[in-house]
Amino acid sequence: MRSIILLMGVLCSLATFAQPSQFIRCRTHESMQEFRATHPGAESDEHFEAWLGQKKQQLQQFRLTAFYTIPVIFHIVHNGEAVGTGSNLSQAQIQRQLNQLNADFANLSGSTNGVAADMEIQFCLATVDEVGSPLAEPGIDRVNRNTEGWNAPPYDGLASNSYVDVTIMPGSIWDPTKYYNIWTLSLSGTLLGKATFPSSSTIPDLPAVSNDNATHSGVFVAYQSVGSICTPGSFGSSAGLGRTLTHETGHYLGLRHIWGDAFCGNDFVADTPPQDGPTSGCPPVGALNGCAPSAVKMFENYMDYTDDACVSTLTADQKARMQVVMLNSPRRMQLPGAASCQTVATNSVKYNYICAQRSETGTLSTCPRYRDVSVNLVVASSANGNATLNFINTGTATANVDYVLMPSTINFTSGDNLPKTLTIRIWDDAVVETDETIILSYTITGTGVVPATSDQVFTLTIDDDDLAPQIDNAGTVVLLNQDFGTSGGTFPTGWSPFLLGGTNRWVVSSNGGAGITGQAAHITSDAVTKPLAYDDNVTSDALLRTPVINTTGLSNATLNFTYKCNGEEDAGGVYDFGFLMYSFNGTSFSTLLDPSGSAYIFVSESNATTISIPLPANLMNTTFQLGFRWNNDNNTGDDPPFLIDDIVVSYLATQIESQTTNPGTENIFAGQDVYILSDGDNQLLARVQNPSVSLGCITGNLTQVGTGRILVNTTAGSYLRTEKVIQLTPTVANGSVTHTTTIYFTVADLSAWVSAGVPLNTLKILKVDDGTNLSGTLNASNSEIITPSSFSDQSASGYYAFTGNFTGFSHFMLASPNIALPVDLLTFEAKPVRKSIVLNWSTSQEINNKGFVIERSLDGNLFERIGWLDGRINSSSRIDYIYTDNFVQPGVTYYYRLRQTDLDAHEKLTTIRQARISEGGIALTVGPIPAKDQLMVFISGSREKAEVTLVNMQGQTIRRWRQVNASGSPLTLSVEGIASGMYLLQVQLPGVNFTRKLVIE
Repeated sequence: MRSIILLMGVLCSLATFAQPSQFIRCRTHESMQEFRATHPGAESDEHFEAWLGQKKQQLQQFRLTAFYTIPVIFHIVHNGEAVGTGSNLSQAQIQRQLNQLNADFANLSGSTNGVAADMEIQFCLATVDEVGSPLAEPGIDRVNRNTEGWNAPPYDGLASNSYVDVTIMPGSIWDPTKYYNIWTLSLSGTLLGKATFPSSSTIPDLPAVSNDNATHSGVFVAYQSVGSICTPGSFGSSAGLGRTLTHETGHYLGLRHIWGDAFCGNDFVADTPPQDGPTSGCPPVGALNGCAPSAVKMFENYMDYTDDACVSTLTADQKARMQVVMLNSPRRMQLPGAASCQTVATNSVKYNYICAQRSETGTLSTCPRYRDVSVNLVVASSANGNATLNFINTGTATANVDYVLMPSTINFTSGDNLPKTLTIRIWDDAVVETDETIILSYTITGTGVVPATSDQVFTLTIDDDDLAPQIDNAGTVVLLNQDFGTSGGTFPTGWSPFLLGGTNRWVVSSNGGAGITGQAAHITSDAVTKPLAYDDNVTSDALLRTPVINTTGLSNATLNFTYKCNGEEDAGGVYDFGFLMYSFNGTSFSTLLDPSGSAYIFVSESNATTISIPLPANLMNTTFQLGFRWNNDNNTGDDPPFLIDDIVVSYLATQIESQTTNPGTENIFAGQDVYILSDGDNQLLARVQNPSVSLGCITGNLTQVGTGRILVNTTAGSYLRTEKVIQLTPTVANGSVTHTTTIYFTVADLSAWVSAGVPLNTLKILKVDDGTNLSGTLNASNSEIITPSSFSDQSASGYYAFTGNFTGFSHFMLASPNIALPVDLLTFEAKPVRKSIVLNWSTSQEINNKGFVIERSLDGNLFERIGWLDGRINSSSRIDYIYTDNFVQPGVTYYYRLRQTDLDAHEKLTTIRQARISEGGIALTVGPIPAKDQLMVFISGSREKAEVTLVNMQGQTIRRWRQVNASGSPLTLSVEGIASGMYLLQVQLPGVNFTRKLVIE
């Protein structure tokens, strides 16, 4: 419920008010009291309740409850407008209102209260008028006030002798023993409706004076309140969902307000807890009643003043009261026999209500989460044979993805007269989507039932409850932050003061006093000197409007600010005070209400006080402005007036999960885009997009956490990986499903990589099958490296996102296959040993080390490869290496270096070492032995050219090489194609010959 103040144009002056005004939801009780005051013979509450209590006891003793159908006539009072315009409501609007009334009375509006009950009272549109002629529009009597000579609307209906009560109702009522009379019309002020209360009996010795009589019986409601949850009237979710008529019909059938119209009063209903007064707005579940002993409010009861969107319940004992009234009370007990409703076939079938709206939020916390909505198909009397209803489903919701029907068909057999229940199971997914509809009609196979003339299509609107998470690992994100600075005395950009009446106005100054640092905004009586004081002799009204606040995509936000506000308050109420408002367009402001439905009132506080206010759901996922408003009368009051400072509007953003104890599970269908958040703290684990098949329930969890870099071994080499590991596990394993998945890491998670200078956009995603030991050696059958399809650097918001395309689910982490991994070299030496030079080196640690290329140079600049030694891949202990260079000349200085190479072909060079052997005789070196395809010959101690001959063991020359140089570097000779066996190699130099045996394979 809202108080609405309009600021027209440049915000003209408005009348002041001591309390924010609200809808006057009902005046039934007050009118009864006024009527009794002027009619001493009228029946008292005590007499009526004594009679009803006795009758209820009899009813319960003999189990006399029955099912009643009440014919209804809507008197649509209009000002000559076209049908469907303004107060001249359309037939469709009336039908929807009646459907809502029937759903509410049948306990089909989503109540979860254990004492909620079906009243077994339904309402039908009358088909004939008072003389028996058919109505052109069932249940509708259009009354043009101009033709009747009535005053122009809007009409006063507050008092018991109001214009509506005295003129309109008696001037248009139909026989109240045959019709339940309902008037829809334009009411003045903020009144929503009023009813005539039933009387106890027509027995002569009991009081006969009642404001419910032959010319004044029924209810009237504001035409803007006529509607349903699917098609609201112009009063919207606060008072336009048709619940005003439900409330007033409760009065018409003997129900009282749930708080008993007194502080913790008695409504004479055993299963409704007492309340300290009427509820407004939409309180949170669990709000307390303010009575002793304390109990949870039943604010969802239709007989409270809660907003239309938040009521759903009539109780079993309220049913008992209404059943007594229907059985015994004048003008009620005759209605079921009036026979003014349309005659229907005894075997006709229809939905018992045709419109519903439900949130997709599941009633079960386990996966798959779902909410069941039941709708009954009822037969007028009974089926006269066999028949099957085959459902046809259309609408924007997708069958078997957004919902399933249970059962898919419904059968009737001869004699069936009980309602058949169709259950619509709504899957509570995590998909961000618009609200969707399910439209159900049916075909009939067989002749046992026939379609009724109405209510053949059922429409269910599913309210989506999902928003894409607003991710920021800082947690709290500020939308508005204003401390009004330290000097200047002007309003910040976007802040706008409006003086709506009087002289006390908003200013900015440094006169805030104790507890206020710098400047603050406050009310003052002098716009020049700006004291923190107001003139209590002049009625004033002033509003300070904030800049636009954007909560798009948000489901939570909080307002915090510091205030002072003394003003005026006494036992009779508050008179000089501050309060909060909000606006969606900057000109039409509504009072901001707390969770119990009360306005936030600031009064009797002279010290600087900080308050935190959770902003309501209607301010989420939208844009709006807040208003800080001041009202004072012209009597007395105390300074300081309303002062505000340090205004902060913030929200709790979605953070990245960092604990192993918080899994999250979602039910994901093919093609969906779903964020998986942890069930424990609602933090983000992963995002799964566009799976190729429906996955069912999939659980995300962190199996390891930390900020380090961990060695992981594979058959293709070793890498470093993130310490954090994310596991995604479908309930039913599916190794062939393809999907796009995003995994998230905090800045802290990857801090070691950043410190090591690793570009984060070079990291890969390492996917490892479930059940694989990450400490073992991974291979291609249980792991794979995926190049991310996208990398999002959101370090300003405290996180990074890596997205990849995958097949199957398992463990996900980041790895660095493109980073040259370290080899710690302890020693590297080159020393001459006889006719060779020997290289020795040692390592203390090897990671991802494929091996070493040995390079040699004659000048220290131009190096050539002369050998290779395999590395140990990974090792954390000392490894010693040795390489002998046999192809060296005496007296020549040779330079050596190592080229360390990792598994990804990244290389690192060592420092250069040098060595030489002393002068000596001529020597011949031949290798390798055995030889295959090639043979190397090196001559040291001589620079002469040689003749080389290969001879078999029979003395035959197999191959000869003439005038070859084998002294500068090893000479490579081809022996390819030579038969395997033992051979002699003869080398002739001037003055010396060599012969060596060798084996060729």
